Amino acid sequence: MPTPILGQPEATAFQLRNYLHQVNPSAPDYSTWYLTIGRKYGVRGDIAFCQSLLETNYWRFGNLVLPEQNNFAGIGAVGGAERGNVFPTPQAGIEAQIQHLYAYSSSLPLPANTVQIDPRFGLVTRGIAPAFENLSGRWASDANYGAKIIGIYKDLIATQGALNPPTTGGGTTAPSTGTGQPTSGTGTTPATPTPPVAPVPVNQRFADIDANAWYTPYVQRIVDLGIMRGEEDNRFHPNDTATRAELVAALYQLYQTLQKNQT
Repeated sequence: MPTPILGQPEATAFQLRNYLHQVNPSAPDYSTWYLTIGRKYGVRGDIAFCQSLLETNYWRFGNLVLPEQNNFAGIGAVGGAERGNVFPTPQAGIEAQIQHLYAYSSSLPLPANTVQIDPRFGLVTRGIAPAFENLSGRWASDANYGAKIIGIYKDLIATQGALNPPTTGGGTTAPSTGTGQPTSGTGTTPATPTPPVAPVPVNQRFADIDANAWYTPYVQRIVDLGIMRGEEDNRFHPNDTATRAELVAALYQLYQTLQKNQT
């Protein structure tokens, strides 16, 4: 079934960011802009983000378009040595991409209080591609272009779908129902058991944990639950390799935590 370009996002900024940083930890984080700008035009910003993952090779680039062009969708890179359009800021480049998707998917004028940024907006046959799959052979010559975008999106949902950002206090644990049983807040996503004491942020507890690192919320939860701990030097050593014995110990701690919260 085709995937409409117009619609509300289903993935969160946290999920988009985490998915990207698992492949390219040094990539910039524009996830919130994709969702915010996408909503302004009624465009699926989460899937537009996946389009940019395809176009930029997960923000590693390497093709004609350069990072400093702020062009994350190959707009104007129509072949040969043409590098495509240049935008003054990343936000402008993302809005141009969203506008280009809007042009393909809708025959309506741009929404009120918006200014045309996409230099190729008028070159599109308006409304000719209502679904991402329809972009194949249009946005790019690749006959599988749209399917590749949706393939990335489906992988994102499959691998990140159960992940939620931190939701309480310092942003580290799921809220409690007051009955000793944790809740996810949505009723659909498995919740993380609430630690019995107020958590200390791991970036304050461990000198080698960056508060802005993509993995920090996961370290926070695992440490709070007692599944893993830092070393005696007050460091967590997030990039160290775990032995099989250490992995077994962590899994057993997880098992005990799950058993405790089932009783």
